[in-house]
Amino acid sequence: MKKFKLLITMLTLAPIFAFAQSDLESRIDELEENQLLNIFSFSGNLKYMYDSRQLETDAGDKQDGNWNRLSMGFNVVARPYEDITFYSTFRMSKFFNTIFGNEPNEGGLTESRSFTGSQLYVEKAYADVKMSDSLVFSFGRLPTIEGVPTNYHDGKSVMGTYPLMAYAATLDGLALTYKPVNSLALRMVYTPFQGAPTNFSDKDDPNSDGDSDGKRVSFDTEPVNVEAITAMIDYNTSFSWARSFNVVLQYTDIPKYDLRNAATGSASVTGTASLHSETTLTTVHVEMLDLANIGLNLSLSHLMTSNQTVADGALVSFNSDKQDGSGTLLALQYAGLQNHIFGLHYLSSTKEYGKFDSINNTLGSIVRDSGMESFMSTIGSAADVYYTHRFKPTFTGTLGYMMQDIDAVNWGRYGITNPSETDSSKKKINTAYMRLNLDF
Repeated sequence: MKKFKLLITMLTLAPIFAFAQSDLESRIDELEENQLLNIFSFSGNLKYMYDSRQLETDAGDKQDGNWNRLSMGFNVVARPYEDITFYSTFRMSKFFNTIFGNEPNEGGLTESRSFTGSQLYVEKAYADVKMSDSLVFSFGRLPTIEGVPTNYHDGKSVMGTYPLMAYAATLDGLALTYKPVNSLALRMVYTPFQGAPTNFSDKDDPNSDGDSDGKRVSFDTEPVNVEAITAMIDYNTSFSWARSFNVVLQYTDIPKYDLRNAATGSASVTGTASLHSETTLTTVHVEMLDLANIGLNLSLSHLMTSNQTVADGALVSFNSDKQDGSGTLLALQYAGLQNHIFGLHYLSSTKEYGKFDSINNTLGSIVRDSGMESFMSTIGSAADVYYTHRFKPTFTGTLGYMMQDIDAVNWGRYGITNPSETDSSKKKINTAYMRLNLDF
């Protein structure tokens, strides 16, 4: 009888045990899935920009207008392993409702900031691989935009690894960072400029079966490749009179390459004419945060550019002597009052200054071939004064006024050429602007 009761009990409890085991396995699977999902973190940014701009050249040409723009960024960070972290940013930038046509800005290397439409671009996509406690290897689309003082307007902490005067474009490449001590970082960055290995021709392919579009794919036997190398020293410490004191020295070498072939996208150009250019850029950057413990931040950057263009044949008119230019950017920000930020940016440069700002946070050039008119590219002098109010910890509004006195245009058909100082090149631009910035 006892055995019979035991058998009845076991038969009764068996489904309960089976359900409990199934529920336990389900919970374990859910925990594993959550653990996999936990490697991701998400954030984003939405910015509205309104610009009222007045432009007048020394020749008397005028251009006034009001523009509305929108930028949205979505950030994804993944940590699949303790020693590997992946960072990415997907961005859209556009003018409002361009039903009357849209003259695209010169986006350069940063299509995500060209304000050409609502399409989404990959702005950042790189991985940091920690090889040791002091050595980090990075590869992918590197954080070479939004360096100091880009963050000052919105009252945010530093967003880019490299100062704005050193880099102002999205660049693909490889980087190696060595930190012998916590306060010192040594970096080498490899950012090659190159042409794609294939060209598409509109000629009919004799072997076409009629199902293709008739375009022929051919491999370029002499592709345009420029092995650009950057060396950087980054020192950071603190003092009793400054919460953070940062010094950056950066040198970039863009070796001699054929500008004509780069412009045509192929090295297979007929004719005897040639046009070669070689460029170096040296940046010295100093930043001091919370000076005298009163909430005053200061950033000072000096960029020295050197360019040599050598031409012959039909392009000999583009030949130039060595051009040495420089530009200095001063940024002041006072954030000592709760929810109130006051700031000033001032840029002064020589006529041979060769900095091109392709991130176009400022309005930039409205008409093609009129020269680089964004704030950072100003040849001459420019000032930007602004006030930012923090409505919420991550929601700010900014009112500002920007004045640019452009003395020349240093933007030629193939690249940097002798500065143009005609009356149509010299211009004054005044811009009143408003920004709304939400980080989430």
